[in-house]
Amino acid sequence: MNDLLRHTSLLGLRPILCTLAFAVAALCSASSARAPLGVMMEPVINQVPYDENDINLWPVSWFLAEPGEVYTYGVGYPSDPVHNIYNIENDTDHTMTGLALRIVGTAVETGNDDPEYIFDRGAPTEAIFGDVTGDQQVISDIFQKITISKDRKFILLTDGEIPPGARFTDISLSKLIRGRNGRGNVNVESYFAVDSSFLTDDKYFPGDVNGDGVLNHADSELARRLSKDALDLTPSQIAAGDFNNTGKIDSRDVKEIQRLIREKHHTSKGDRDWEHLREKRVGCNPPKSGPQ
Repeated sequence: MNDLLRHTSLLGLRPILCTLAFAVAALCSASSARAPLGVMMEPVINQVPYDENDINLWPVSWFLAEPGEVYTYGVGYPSDPVHNIYNIENDTDHTMTGLALRIVGTAVETGNDDPEYIFDRGAPTEAIFGDVTGDQQVISDIFQKITISKDRKFILLTDGEIPPGARFTDISLSKLIRGRNGRGNVNVESYFAVDSSFLTDDKYFPGDVNGDGVLNHADSELARRLSKDALDLTPSQIAAGDFNNTGKIDSRDVKEIQRLIREKHHTSKGDRDWEHLREKRVGCNPPKSGPQ
């Protein structure tokens, strides 16, 4: 009799257990749907020895002739093999002291042998910059400082030099990751619009946010406005005004610029002693520890 009752009780529990199992499976499925796949990208900017027979070479001037100019290109997952085998030569008259990349939208590939892209600027993306290789750093033997913004869609490489005639790699590693904010639609092949530009030291120095070669109240006022609306920030302004390595200009940076201005005005030897700021390479602040 007791065996019969136990058997009957188990039969009654079976539908309940099955219902719970289906509910758990549905929750897991819904959770996966809310976290679509995204793409993490990692630029590789390394020196390339000179080789007169190197035919896989792109001159910088094809894309960017002057510092601060912006060139938009497509990159994503899987990595473009053309970018990975072509190197870039600095054929300009400028010594490049920084490179800036910003993810600004999506890209649709339209070509085959020579890929071309249609860009949708402002489209939501699940793309970020980060450590694809897992070695705890972005790869570059040229630039010693790497700054990545909080949303990880802007990366600034500084504290290094690419002189005229020098060559460097144009590799972009990538991998699929879980989405961070539940937006976007990443498929097996997904590409994104990235704005690129290069910096030089001859115009901007720490605190000189407006790039006029003088540190004064105009710089602190511009920094204050940019701290309210980061959409108008240029890479050069970030390099000159981002003292705490956040990838933007915030209230702490504004206070630091104001401090530098006060320091300048209180010096008794005039502007000649202020030339040390021009000699200080833009972006030489020690990088903050934390995820790259």
